Amino acid sequence: MKAYIDDFNLIVLKLDVGEDFHDEFYLISQQIHKPLTLENIVTTHDGTYIHLTTEEIDPSYKYFISMRAKSGAITIPVYIGNITKLNRFEQLYDATNYEFGALCNEQQTTFRVFTPVAYHVELLLDKEVYVMTRHPKGFYEITIEGNHHLKPYNYRVQVNHQTYVTTDPYAKGLTVNSESGVVIDINQLNINPVSYIDIQNKDAIIYEAHVRDLTMHQNSGVINKGKLAGIIETNTKIDGYSTGFDYIKSLGITHLELLPINDFARVDDINFTNRYNWGYDPEHFQTIDGSFSIHPDHPSERIETFSNVVSAYHEHGIGIILDVVFNHIFIQKSSNFEMLVPGYYFRYKEDGELSNGTGVGNDIKTESKMMRHFILDTLRYYTKTFGVDGYRFDLMGAIDIDTMKAIQDELVSINPHVLLLGEGWDLMTALDSNKKTIPKNSMSLPSIHFFNDYFRDLLKGNNFNLSETGYFNGKGHQKDQLQYLFQDNHVALNKSINYVEVHDNHTLFDRLHFVNDLNYKHKIMIHQMATAFTIFAPGIPFIHAGQEFFRTKYGHGNTYNLGDMINQMDWNRRVHFDKEIQFFKQCIALRKKYPVFKATHKEDIKSIHVCQTNDEHFTVIYFDKQAEIIVMYNPTDREIDAKIPRHGVYQCHLTNQEIDSISRSKTITTSYSLKPYEISVLIKSRQY
Repeated sequence: MKAYIDDFNLIVLKLDVGEDFHDEFYLISQQIHKPLTLENIVTTHDGTYIHLTTEEIDPSYKYFISMRAKSGAITIPVYIGNITKLNRFEQLYDATNYEFGALCNEQQTTFRVFTPVAYHVELLLDKEVYVMTRHPKGFYEITIEGNHHLKPYNYRVQVNHQTYVTTDPYAKGLTVNSESGVVIDINQLNINPVSYIDIQNKDAIIYEAHVRDLTMHQNSGVINKGKLAGIIETNTKIDGYSTGFDYIKSLGITHLELLPINDFARVDDINFTNRYNWGYDPEHFQTIDGSFSIHPDHPSERIETFSNVVSAYHEHGIGIILDVVFNHIFIQKSSNFEMLVPGYYFRYKEDGELSNGTGVGNDIKTESKMMRHFILDTLRYYTKTFGVDGYRFDLMGAIDIDTMKAIQDELVSINPHVLLLGEGWDLMTALDSNKKTIPKNSMSLPSIHFFNDYFRDLLKGNNFNLSETGYFNGKGHQKDQLQYLFQDNHVALNKSINYVEVHDNHTLFDRLHFVNDLNYKHKIMIHQMATAFTIFAPGIPFIHAGQEFFRTKYGHGNTYNLGDMINQMDWNRRVHFDKEIQFFKQCIALRKKYPVFKATHKEDIKSIHVCQTNDEHFTVIYFDKQAEIIVMYNPTDREIDAKIPRHGVYQCHLTNQEIDSISRSKTITTSYSLKPYEISVLIKSRQY
């Protein structure tokens, strides 16, 4: 037998099968004792539901129902039910005009936490206990004299007839393994002046990496392996070849995207090498995970080090993008969000079950006012405090479009060049399709970019069917579809994130091993063609760290927890494939040199022409103001005599074939002998 507050005047009493009741019910709390009116009785296979009505219910009171049954008088607790899911609850407790967390200045520290349904809240601050005061807008607050920078704190909350000790969702600092929040006064930390890189979205070339993967290899040359500090160490080498920070700087990429660095579950802050995780198990969003810190027991170190990371990359013209996971919480029931406001921050299906479109047990209700407020506050914090240049939204299709529009408008107002991108998959979350952030709804989101899975699958085959091939690993399979990658398709060109490999699923190198009739050399060349196509195609190229030297995870697909041996970047390959890395750098240099490669709007795209060919090879002409550029791809194992589709004299500026300087200097006029698995870039200077 249980009772729930489902509306401001409705309590639903659930009796299990066989339980009896009397028709006299009373609602009791310290403040009231009044009769309830029996409105309706519904009997189902799992019990009887009694609908009881009364005058206005204040959800911050601790209620009981008193009733009589055959066994005598019964008193049962009343729990928070569907009331937190109502629009009226949203309106009544709209506290979006307030700032939350531990707020410091020189004279005092204010603590503010949103929990409209709590009966009593105490602040536990460094072994001291303070009773907090409830505000009509549903939050509790207290102001304490003095600046309490670096002191640990928690909230002790009485809600749903239980007492919880929980952390603050808005905490900017945490103790080891997230036991307590830590008060942070940013003004007392060594934070670098904030700046943003001056790179337009269309000029971006994104390089995706996990902090830990970049440096854990024994030959990385990095001292602080697996740490944020390690990804800005300079002069690190293997056999005289650059690694880590110096290597990334040399590639020519414009943005480094880091997999989640905020606090996540499963990895111990101190003994971090015992377990591995990508970071998609979020617990606290506004605090950097302790496992990435040299001194996880010093909360300020992780903040200051991240500031140094952003500044170090900015000094070399590289922006920082953070991967953020605003679609689920690691464990919903034990999360601070659920403890503070049961049922409010998560989506539910019509049958009352948690929505699970994310596939990890829960979906965050991003459309709720206070969750949207939290998300905006989090992004504003990283942007204004550290100068973060962009964000990748994990499972962005599970985020409602109004929240994404609010994010877009807020961040663009701070930094007009902010780079926003995400996975716009149409997930089975409890949200109307027209409210999801998916490509078909993107008209109101001019600054939001979408990962283009259509692009990915055309190049290498269906991501989830290893036996399927695409154009490059299928000897020209689906060639007739490639032309659609040069016009608005599933994703508009000016919003397209082009990729053939990311941290998810198999690396391209491993994927190619499933094509049985390819020798090692040909796999390398096919890989180069697909990567080059990604760089030259209209849209924003997205490169997985190590893709340029054929990163392998030894045949494993989902490696989110498989350890460093599988996930680390093997810097030995950086030495072995240095020649191929130079090819990758040349591709990037060409894209940067010729603006036509960055054409995405309808007028600009007219400068790109896809040629019709009678065989499997694919040819594209780019008409740049400086030059005419012909890019040819041959995905077959035979040599093709490719016709030059334009009059004039061209030279081969780039190929994945080994050719001598004499051959490279030869002029090309009518045809070009395209070797098996060759990509070739032919250029003719334009004269006016």
